[in-house]
Amino acid sequence: MNYKMIIRYNVEDIIKRYPYTYQLYSRIVGNDIEMPNKNTDLHITGFPRSATTLMLYIFRESVQNIKVTSHIHTIADLKKAISENVCTVVMLRDPMESVSSSVVKRRSENNESGQPISNFNDEITKKICFLSCQNYI
Repeated sequence: MNYKMIIRYNVEDIIKRYPYTYQLYSRIVGNDIEMPNKNTDLHITGFPRSATTLMLYIFRESVQNIKVTSHIHTIADLKKAISENVCTVVMLRDPMESVSSSVVKRRSENNESGQPISNFNDEITKKICFLSCQNYI
């Protein structure tokens, strides 16, 4: 990994920690994200490759007319959901499985950027419901 990639990774890591900076960054790079807000009924998040899509489909099939935000995969969205008192589901997966799945996926996409799983672990609070996707498969 060269210095340019290290600097980019560190800058992106700082940006992704805070809702305001991440929303601003997303607008600048043209990434249309919908952060959780006071109108959000449910927010689903977690480290990438942790069955977030599966949980999203389960909720959409089970509960009609629910506004769900998901697939942002940053600490910023988790903090925003907490600050807005949005019901939040954090998908947890064995860290080795999640990281190895991410490595395989990123290599196939030629993308080496990522987010440390410890960032999610550091930010989880008592306000979040913990569910294991193994209970739903």
